[in-house]
Amino acid sequence: MTLQEKNAGKIIEILEKAGHTALFAGGYVRDKIMGRKIHDIDIATSATPEETIKALDKNKVKHIEIGESFGVVAAIVPLTKKTNQLIEIATFRSDYGTADQRHPQKVKFNVSIEEDVLRRDFTINGLVAKIQNPKLKITKFKNSLKIIPPHLFENKIVGGTPLKAWGKLKIKNLEIIDYVDGFADIKTKTIRFIGEPEERIKEDALRMMRATRFAAQLDFVIEEKSFDAIRKHSADITKISGERLRDELNKILTSPNPSHGLKLLDDLGLLHFIIPEIDKSHTCDQPPSHHAEGTVWNHMLLCLKNMRKHDDPIYALGVLFHDLAKAYTIQTPEKDGTDRVRFTGHDVLGAKMTGVIMRRLKYSREEIDKAQWLVQYHMLFGNLAKMREARKIMYLKHPYFPDLLELFWVDANSSLRTNKRGQILPPDLTVYNRTKSWLEEEENKKPLPKPIITGHDIMKLMGITSGNKVVGKVLEEVYNQQLEGTFQKKKEGLVVAKKIIKKLT
Repeated sequence: MTLQEKNAGKIIEILEKAGHTALFAGGYVRDKIMGRKIHDIDIATSATPEETIKALDKNKVKHIEIGESFGVVAAIVPLTKKTNQLIEIATFRSDYGTADQRHPQKVKFNVSIEEDVLRRDFTINGLVAKIQNPKLKITKFKNSLKIIPPHLFENKIVGGTPLKAWGKLKIKNLEIIDYVDGFADIKTKTIRFIGEPEERIKEDALRMMRATRFAAQLDFVIEEKSFDAIRKHSADITKISGERLRDELNKILTSPNPSHGLKLLDDLGLLHFIIPEIDKSHTCDQPPSHHAEGTVWNHMLLCLKNMRKHDDPIYALGVLFHDLAKAYTIQTPEKDGTDRVRFTGHDVLGAKMTGVIMRRLKYSREEIDKAQWLVQYHMLFGNLAKMREARKIMYLKHPYFPDLLELFWVDANSSLRTNKRGQILPPDLTVYNRTKSWLEEEENKKPLPKPIITGHDIMKLMGITSGNKVVGKVLEEVYNQQLEGTFQKKKEGLVVAKKIIKKLT
């Protein structure tokens, strides 16, 4: 049992001692059943927000109101000396109408837990759990899912909706209660909306993307009725803010199966509205001798599938977008008179397109800079060996270079080369292995030294008071020569700078 679970158990105990019902709810219960790592823990309670706050205050538990009108209060519990745990406590409620594709027009409290469950998104997230022992000694559920017969109840009607037989599942001291057949859908690895899919989508269109995200994270499939409803309403995803789309996209790209997630977004018609720039990749063919996988779209999916790094969504965007502009730069012998199929400039244009997409999805400036750098320089490796030593070192020391090298490995393993007989050849990793050795050597060296000669020094030598392009070029060349060991002292550096100025002016 984790400290997070202990803390949440204490909050439940506080609410129960105050005379309220309190249960674990949502993703925590799902993940506990599946034996997955626990992240956030949410609590559902019969207590109103005011009653929740009163109980927390009585026990000196800090809290914030993060959605009081929707019945949500967050308890702040110490996790370590420097960090806190936020535990969301939501009042049982029913929602009526939709105000903004996200929030209900009206909320009703004082409802049963059954009614509260029916307003949630997916059956796998509609499970709740009750503590059987105050010590909360919870063990992992390792065997196949099994509803215990003695705890089956008769069919009920809650809020006018017929419910199937529901049951309880005991995991040692934790009793999990199912009102929506969530057990069965976890067993069959199925994403299914609770109730009518179209109603759930109208309440919050982001649920369409969440369905895809859960499918990618859990390796589940979306059941047919839910799938069809998402396709029908896919255009509604445009009503969702860029920030919310970004957050879900990040979770898909850092899931164990981002390729599955992206293909689902496309199959459901969502990708067209989120990143329409990808559309042309579906029909952009590549030379089969170097890309037997087929179109640029196929290459994108294969790259995502072959990723070894799953903890950085910005790196994943670099992988996804590195060949995005091929469909916009393609030249063929038939149409353009080129010697072969070419994609000249797709790296530079791709970086610009990456910036446009990421700004639309409200990524930060730093995140955009990184993704653009990865896209713009993904073709660098063929020229690295030809560069002068100083320039090569500058790239190797760049903070994003390790990710660029990893992208190169993914690209090489996802570009299926063939011989003259059409047989798939193993990836050529010669350049990758050589560059990896250079990088390891540089990582063991000291950081790059500070420039001995400054821009001010160059301007003084040139007799000017403000910088220009020549100053920048001189400064770059002087620093390159410093790195190459041409000089070590400022006096020597100024002599070198004078020669370069004379050459360039």
